[in-house]
Amino acid sequence: MTNPSSKLETPESIIAELNKPLPIGRTLFTYGMTVLAFALTGLALLPLVEILWSILRQGLPQLSLESITSLPAPVGVEGPNGFGNAIVGTLIMVGIASAISIPFGLLTGIYLSEFGKNSKTASGIRFITNVLTGIPSVIIGVFAYAVVVVTKIAINNGQIFIGREAVDQGIGVPLPGFMGAIANIFGYDIN
Repeated sequence: MTNPSSKLETPESIIAELNKPLPIGRTLFTYGMTVLAFALTGLALLPLVEILWSILRQGLPQLSLESITSLPAPVGVEGPNGFGNAIVGTLIMVGIASAISIPFGLLTGIYLSEFGKNSKTASGIRFITNVLTGIPSVIIGVFAYAVVVVTKIAINNGQIFIGREAVDQGIGVPLPGFMGAIANIFGYDIN
């Protein structure tokens, strides 16, 4: 009868096998592929570096406190040409989004951790948050654009405009009216 433990390799033999140098061909191939990967990465970064350099070279001399705080000049008018409205608009949008999302996020987190441990509602909320976490914000933005702008419906003198015509007419269904219609569908009286 043979001893089964004699067929097992000892840790020293395994370590010696792992520390054995690779054949020279594999080593050269590994180094060659590493150099090729770095070279191609540098080649791919060249246009990006050129764009960044061009922006910095042409943009930094134009950047001043006046350009940050002033409004864009009308076409054909000389004068301060700034982008203050873009900064203010961004701050307003971030503020509104934060004012809406932070309380909902906190309240949802408190509900899920304290009250809705095993309920069906909590499972649904967890599923929705996992889905929304996994979707890039650009995709959500394109979806919102498609729903709100492209399929916008406007009614003008008995004619129904859908999509671009609604945007061109500038008479889309306002959000409060839309919310009222949805509330009426579900049987809520908002008057």
